[in-house]
Amino acid sequence: MNDFITENGVLIKYIGNDRNIVIPDEVTEIGESAFYSCPTIITVKLHNKLTKIGDSAFSDCASLERINIPDGVCYLGAYAFYDCTRQRKNPQKYKQIRMKIPLFLYYPKLIE
Repeated sequence: MNDFITENGVLIKYIGNDRNIVIPDEVTEIGESAFYSCPTIITVKLHNKLTKIGDSAFSDCASLERINIPDGVCYLGAYAFYDCTRQRKNPQKYKQIRMKIPLFLYYPKLIE
């Protein structure tokens, strides 16, 4: 938990340099730009208590290949995965999620 700056269940900033991230169970929301430009991240594991991924949360994480979006997530912010060029596809996952546009601008593959 030392690599995560949190406040009232919101992950405000990640300050570590791990390649594989597991979001702590206490986090219910990933805040705006929380992982912005973290070049080392390859995978992120989210848990079922998570409900929101904020604007630009993972923007410019160029090495990010895989992230799971649990069913409990009901909001994905604008540019949440902007310029994450190594992502994998599965567009059907997002039918029930409220999204701000342009969520997936400038990366060719959708998250799983």
